[in-house]
Amino acid sequence: MQDEKLLQTVEEEFTAILLHARDMLIRRAKAVHPDLQAPGYRVLALVIRDDAQQQGVLAEKLRLDKATISRLVQHLESLALVTRTQDPSDGRAQPGLRDPAGP
Repeated sequence: MQDEKLLQTVEEEFTAILLHARDMLIRRAKAVHPDLQAPGYRVLALVIRDDAQQQGVLAEKLRLDKATISRLVQHLESLALVTRTQDPSDGRAQPGLRDPAGP
């Protein structure tokens, strides 16, 4: 019975931490753009940190499927936060940072 109570306490604290982290991601996303949601913010943060990369790599890092990443990148592109560029090694499009001074 003691173990069950301890496990329940740990689960409740872990849930509180996860909810706090989610709220923080939402606030950060809104600070970047009012229409940006937390999943898009996570993609944007990776692109900023690691520079341009193929969508498949983003999918692996975030443990999301490629279709989800594609939709998120399209949304980021519509918000003018990223632009797709050609991968010089194989010509495939990949998300890259949009130059703030650019068009």
